[in-house]
This record gives sequence, C-alpha cells and structure tokens, in this order.
Amino acid sequence: RSLDLELTALHFRVESAYQLTNNDLLISRRSLTYEGAAKPCLIPISSEPLIFESSMIRVIPDINKIRTLYLFHYLANPLVKTHFIRKYVTGATIKGISQKNLENIKILVPPIKMQDKFIKAANSLSEFLEKSATHEKGVVNLFFSLSQKAFAGEL
Repeated sequence: RSLDLELTALHFRVESAYQLTNNDLLISRRSLTYEGAAKPCLIPISSEPLIFESSMIRVIPDINKIRTLYLFHYLANPLVKTHFIRKYVTGATIKGISQKNLENIKILVPPIKMQDKFIKAANSLSEFLEKSATHEKGVVNLFFSLSQKAFAGEL
C-alpha cells in the first residue's frame, strides 16, 4: 500500500513587533568583553523579512531627528563607548546592557543637515577603503605571480 504524500510550502507569519527594517539598529545585550556589549549593528536592505531575538535590543530611530547611519557610527565610536556607554555596561564574566540602561545613554544629536554631511563623508570613506582593499589584493596577487615566475626562472 503506498502513501499519498503532499508537499506544501511552510506557511508562517512574521510578527511585525519583531520585524526589522533597514532604518533599525540592533544593539547586542551581552558579550564576553566590554567592547562587544552594546555593540550596534546595521540592518541591510532585504527582500525577505528579517526578525530579531531577545539577545538583541532593537532601536528604531526617528529619522526626522537622527539618521540611522549617524547613530550607528556614534554608538560604535570608541570615545563614545568609553565616556558614555561603558558606565551602563554591567557584569563580571558576561558583560551586558539592559534596555533601561541603553535608554540612559546620552546621544549628541547635531542638526539633520550636519548628519547628512557626516553620512556622505562616511560613505565616501567606506568606498575609498573598499577600493583600497581591492587594489591591495591586486598588488599582492601581482607580487606572488611575479615571485613565482622569478623563482621559476621565467623572468
């Protein structure tokens, strides 16, 4: 006797309370180091729904007052972490920050036009660094190629 099996797509629903957009930031709650606690993470643009779980804190910036990318760079800045964030990180073995403590962090918010200029400069720097890394890989590959030919006596 054969079994009649039907293949069906798995149906699920994403709760909007946990769904992320690229305007959100995720902040790590816990880490083994002070540097990892309260570390921000940008959300990429995705055609699929993205959700987060309880070991992260979701921050939804009011983009009319503070740009997501500016806030990300602000929270990731080592000086900001040292002077404004670290005092809210608790724990001995595992360092962590609570949502309540995260809300106590002072954020320096320049006018939107200045934030937009900062974002433009940060994007230009990122593009430059990416091109530099690509160029460096090309130079390294060329060096190894020439080295192999030189040691093989082909030069």
